[in-house]
Amino acid sequence: MKSRQVSFISAAFRFAVLIVGFQIAAHLSQEAKAPPPPRKKLPPGAMHALNFFAAARAYPDNIISGGGFYRAHEFSQATLQKQSLQRNNATEWKLLGPKNVGGRTNAIAINPQNPSTIYVGAASGGLWRSFTAGVGVEAWEYVDTGFPVPTKFISARAKSTAIKMPPAA
Repeated sequence: MKSRQVSFISAAFRFAVLIVGFQIAAHLSQEAKAPPPPRKKLPPGAMHALNFFAAARAYPDNIISGGGFYRAHEFSQATLQKQSLQRNNATEWKLLGPKNVGGRTNAIAINPQNPSTIYVGAASGGLWRSFTAGVGVEAWEYVDTGFPVPTKFISARAKSTAIKMPPAA
């Protein structure tokens, strides 16, 4: 008799667990079918960037008024005319070099112990040094680092991106 009672209790327990499992599954499936809560629609990335750009220039207002655009136009016209007159009176710049190529500079380091010593790392690779603070026709000399100068076919990792100087004493 005890064996029947144990098997009946075991069957009842299994049935209860089965019913509870169905209830949980039904509840979870309803949650999965429910639509997600509405989200605030953001403008596209380009529009967000333009809004940020305009807001920085319109501060403290939200937008730049038509009168503001007109005043800015008038100011720029007057400023450009003044600069044009100043340029006519200024001496012209003279190209000292490099005469073979134009380039970009990725890193500049000024020696804190001797400010006349400047190191420049070029984007195309290579390290240049001046002992005259960059003044003069023969101011810059190439510093051989032992690394090959990369060309456009060589990885950009070999290019000069940082120059380390000893700290000032």
